[in-house]
Amino acid sequence: MRLLPLLITLPALLAACSSEPQTRGAEMQPIPQPTATTTQPRQGKPLMVDTLKPSELPVEIKVRGRAQLGLQWEDANGENLLVESVFPPYDEKLPDRDGMLGMTSELLAKQYIRRDTGWALLWDIADAVRHCEFDITLKFLSHPTITDLDSNGVTETTLLYKLACRSDVSPASMKLLMHENNQKFALRGVMFIDYSGISDAPESNRPLPTDADICCLDDLDHTAIEANGEYWKMDGKFQNTRDFQNAPDVFLKHARKLWLQHLVEKFD
Repeated sequence: MRLLPLLITLPALLAACSSEPQTRGAEMQPIPQPTATTTQPRQGKPLMVDTLKPSELPVEIKVRGRAQLGLQWEDANGENLLVESVFPPYDEKLPDRDGMLGMTSELLAKQYIRRDTGWALLWDIADAVRHCEFDITLKFLSHPTITDLDSNGVTETTLLYKLACRSDVSPASMKLLMHENNQKFALRGVMFIDYSGISDAPESNRPLPTDADICCLDDLDHTAIEANGEYWKMDGKFQNTRDFQNAPDVFLKHARKLWLQHLVEKFD
């Protein structure tokens, strides 16, 4: 039988899915509008995105944590730089407000645009698993994607990561964060584990979620799920698409495609 998580009950799991990473935008620094001399991606041609090693990042960019990678490209805003970094698990030493001790890991991402005065912050996110007494999972999934889906000359950046504090094989939470300028669109939910070969639970060998059934956690009968221990009914789903209501339709189509590509959790 599938083990129930020691740490993640249904209310806690839903809280993890809906929790918001700390996000800041560059509200004090207006985004330049495209002009006749502004470099724009050529319509119909792929964007040229350079991958930078941590040692290749501009010296004026101060990275908190351990840099994972940098991406550099141009669009209507000029030259862009995206940096991802993580803090491996460390002991905060002091307990949280509930008296919990344990290890903490942090994950950060920042996008900059180059201006006359140097690199200016466009947006940044910070998320964490804190005071975990079990195994911490916190990592980016694949490289971010850089797109111009609405062909307006301003690129969109999309990144995904997973996070969990657990002592069994319950699925991690997953978040997809998409930005155009400093406007954010997000999907938040639960990853999918195929338990075939791991347990004799009846949900083993179940088919992978498709685009038709990856949404929505909000529509499930959570009382029945918790009462019957059918937590697997949440696997692979995200909460809702509310953040995309006023976005071009192609944004959500892109986000759902990436969610499907990454929703299966694999253990090293």
